[in-house]
Amino acid sequence: MGLRSNPLINYRPLRTSGLTIVDELPSEVFRILVTEERRMSFLSNPAAVSDQEDEGEILFKQPDDDDGELAARYADTQLQTQYSSARLQVRLLRTQQVAKTEIEEKGGVVASTRNGRRRPTARARRTRRGG
Repeated sequence: MGLRSNPLINYRPLRTSGLTIVDELPSEVFRILVTEERRMSFLSNPAAVSDQEDEGEILFKQPDDDDGELAARYADTQLQTQYSSARLQVRLLRTQQVAKTEIEEKGGVVASTRNGRRRPTARARRTRRGG
């Protein structure tokens, strides 16, 4: 897999699925998810207008200067998004559907791939042997 085709390196936001997280600190998100093993949820933006979300430039205010202390919004378990509540729900549903389809179509192949070659799973080997 080349660098251009690797979605983890060459990421582009999709028009109808996936989310853009805004105004979060990656180190705090990592701490909550990995270190503390807590769940996080998504928070809609009440100021977002559904029709204008994908158009134009989105401006954000500068983070507050708290004398070295983190603002409460960075330490909570809600990931802030740029979407209205209705648009957020639609994008989450579409993202779940895309992920489910990918797993159903490619999950077995991805799970049984090693060094660029497809290896048969134990079930496939048994089927070939007639067992």
